[in-house]
Amino acid sequence: MLGFSRPRMVVLGGGFAGLNCAALLSAALPDAGITIVSDDDRFTYRPAAIHIPFGSRPDAIARRIRPRTASRNVSLLKERAYEIEPSHKIVVTGGRVIDYDYLVVATGASSSPREIDGLTNNAINLWTLGDMVRLGQRLRRLGVDAGNGYRQEVVLTVAQGAQCAWPVYEIAFMLDTWLRRHRLRGLVGITLTTHEDAHLAQFGPAMHERVARELEERSIDAHLGGFIHRVRHDRVVLRSRRRLPFDLLIAMPPHVASTKYESLPSDERHFLRVDAATCAVREHPDVFAVGDCNELPLKQAVMAVAQASVVADNIVARTRGKPYNASFEPNSFCIMEELCTATYVQTPMAIPDDARRTVGLRDDARFPYRVGSGHLWRVANRAIGFWVPSRLSRLQPIRLGAVPSRGTDAMLRAAAMFSKPVAAERPIVEDPHARAA
Repeated sequence: MLGFSRPRMVVLGGGFAGLNCAALLSAALPDAGITIVSDDDRFTYRPAAIHIPFGSRPDAIARRIRPRTASRNVSLLKERAYEIEPSHKIVVTGGRVIDYDYLVVATGASSSPREIDGLTNNAINLWTLGDMVRLGQRLRRLGVDAGNGYRQEVVLTVAQGAQCAWPVYEIAFMLDTWLRRHRLRGLVGITLTTHEDAHLAQFGPAMHERVARELEERSIDAHLGGFIHRVRHDRVVLRSRRRLPFDLLIAMPPHVASTKYESLPSDERHFLRVDAATCAVREHPDVFAVGDCNELPLKQAVMAVAQASVVADNIVARTRGKPYNASFEPNSFCIMEELCTATYVQTPMAIPDDARRTVGLRDDARFPYRVGSGHLWRVANRAIGFWVPSRLSRLQPIRLGAVPSRGTDAMLRAAAMFSKPVAAERPIVEDPHARAA
C-alpha cells in the first residue's frame, strides 16, 4: 500500500496494451502520475496494415497519441526504454531516469528473419508498414507480368518461430480475390505453407476446417508441417526436401521480443516470463508484461487489450490496499478479411502450463466457440478499425465483455444468409509505373 503518496505508474509502449492500460489507470486513479514511454507518438492500428498492399495509405491507420485530451494525469515521453532496474524501481531511457511504483512493460515483439537462411534477402517479410508498401509494389509488378502472359508463382509461408499466422492467411485470400477481380488468377499460382500441424491451430478445429475448405475452393495449394530449411532467390526448400519455386515469397518471419531486458526473467526469445493469470513478471510483483512482449503464446490485439484490463484492475486494487483479484481469461474473437467476404471466429482459449505448447480450447458456456462468414463481418471489421484507434489514441479505455452480445449472435446468422462466393473477375488497368517501383 502506498499510503497518501501519489502513486507513480510507468507504461512502456504505445500500442494496444500500453495505451489501454494507461487509459484504464488514468480513469480509475485520477490522482496518480502516469507516464507513457514510447519511441513513437502515434498509435498504429496494425490489423489494418493488410490493406496497404491493395491500395490503402499507410498514414490512414496511424493516429497521433493525444493524452492531454483525455486526462491531465498522463504524460507521453517520446523515448525508448533501454534498461529496467527493478531493485531500485527505475527505468532508464536514452535521456533520463524515471522512478516508478508500478511498471507495465508493453513493448511488443519484433521480427527475426535472419534465423532462417536466406529469408531476409529473398522474401517480403510481413512486419512493418514499409514491408506492406513494398509488398504492394511487388504485387503491382506481378500483375503487370501476369497481364503480359508470364505465369507467376506466389508462395506465402508461416515460418517456424512465427507467433502470429493470421495475416498470412488474410493476404492469401485477399490476393486470390484481387487477382480474380483483375482476371489474372489463372496466370498466378498461389501456395501457402505453415509450420503448424493445422491451419491457425490456436483457433480450434472448426476454424482449421473452414480455412482448409476455403483454400481448396480457391485452388490455393497448402502444406502443413512445412518447416523451412533454407530460402534461395527463386525457391523455398523445406526440411522435408520439398522445393517450392516462386516469383514472389511472402513470409511471416520468426518473432522475438522487441527489447531484451536483462534484469527481468525471459525465455530464449526474450519474451518476459509472467504469471498467466495476472501477467505479473515472475519474481517481480510490481512489474507487469502485457501484450506481445510476454511469453504467453497469444499474440493478438484483442488479447493485449484484455491483459491490459486485468493489469490495470490489479494495480488499482494494490493502491487501495487489496490483493490482486483480477485474472486473465483468454477469450479471443477475430475477423479475417478476404476482400470479398470475412470470417469471424470466437474462441475460448486455454493457456498451456508450458508456453511452448499449442494453445487449446476450453469449455465455457458464457463464451462459446463459434465460426461464421459473411459480408456483414467486413462491415463490423471496418467499424472496429475506426472505433478502436479513435479511442486509444485519445486515451479512452476499452473493456472487452466476457459474454458475447446478442448482436454477435444476430450477425452470425445474418452473415450466413448474405454470404456470397468469391468476387467475380474484372479487367485489370495496367499500371505503367509498377515495374519501375
